[in-house]
Formats: sequence, structure tokens, C-alpha cells
Amino acid sequence: MEGKTSNEHGDIYSRLMAISQEAFESEFYETAYHALCGAMHHANSTGNEDNLKAVQEATKKQQDWIDCHAATHKMSTESTMQRGGVNLYKSLITQIQGHLLVIKSQHRQERMGLG
Repeated sequence: MEGKTSNEHGDIYSRLMAISQEAFESEFYETAYHALCGAMHHANSTGNEDNLKAVQEATKKQQDWIDCHAATHKMSTESTMQRGGVNLYKSLITQIQGHLLVIKSQHRQERMGLG
């Protein structure tokens, strides 16, 4: 993989986001969630703050839609609470927020000549 550019691979991030949307529209909510996880990891590994924010927004939209229109689905907040489990979408948002804080800190250090 060394030496490959993102153009040689295609835009992995965009494909993952498109897969998530396609899966979501087909009501494969777990698949949609996992594609968002992949997009988050890719955006984080490339240090792309804008892409991380877009994943965060898509995550929130999907969760809100599921909560309103598919409340009995196991990915919904209500269903998760009934099982005493962890809401994966909310967990993903928390992970993204953490990644954003790290990237912002790195950018701050770079501007100050520390990184």
C-alpha cells in the first residue's frame, strides 16, 4: 500500500459514505452504521476535520431518523435503552468528537511550531 495515492484507490471516504447512505435507504441500519465507522476511521487517519464533521452529521441524521421512524429497531435509542445496552450511533458521535479534539490540538501545535 505504500506509495499509493488516494486517486489510485479511488476516494475511499466517499465510497464509504455512499455505502452508508445506500444501506440506510435500504433499511440495513447496522450496515449503514458500520460504513460510517469506516468513514470515520479513514477521515481520522487522513486528519480530515471536514470529513469527520460530515460523518458526525450523517451519524446524527441516521440516528434521529431511526428514532423517529423505526423506534422498534435494535439500533434505535428506545430499543437500546430497553435492552440496557449502548447506543452505537451515540458512541460513534463521541468517538468522532474525541478525534476532532485531537486533530484540533495537533493543528494548534503545528501553528505554534511545536509539532
